[in-house]
Amino acid sequence: MVNHPDAGEAEMTYDAAGNLLTKLTAEQRKSISAEGYISYTYDFERLHEVLYPENLFNRVTYTYGKAGDKHNRAGRFALVEDASGDEAYYWLSRKKVGDLWFSGKQVGILSVHPLNAWTLFGQL
Repeated sequence: MVNHPDAGEAEMTYDAAGNLLTKLTAEQRKSISAEGYISYTYDFERLHEVLYPENLFNRVTYTYGKAGDKHNRAGRFALVEDASGDEAYYWLSRKKVGDLWFSGKQVGILSVHPLNAWTLFGQL
């Protein structure tokens, strides 16, 4: 349990590998219930899904590339989907992401360096 002076108490549970499984904030407890926690699921230690309470449309899923996938996607995230649409990632090399697509439209190029990350809009 974490007690933050501004946000109140947050309860979290973890699996044996240290992955976050559930999170219940003071605001969720007050507005929804003690059962209104955010849940996280994993596939081989990689985040697979985030489920938010009350509105299942706020679900976020992560898809990772399989061995032999094009665009150097093997073992890396390839698709992130939520209620606003989906983001597809096309990797150029081991350290850089190429085109970033959102709901079927190219929205930018993301470049990642070990010390810096850049997007079409500037440094992260």
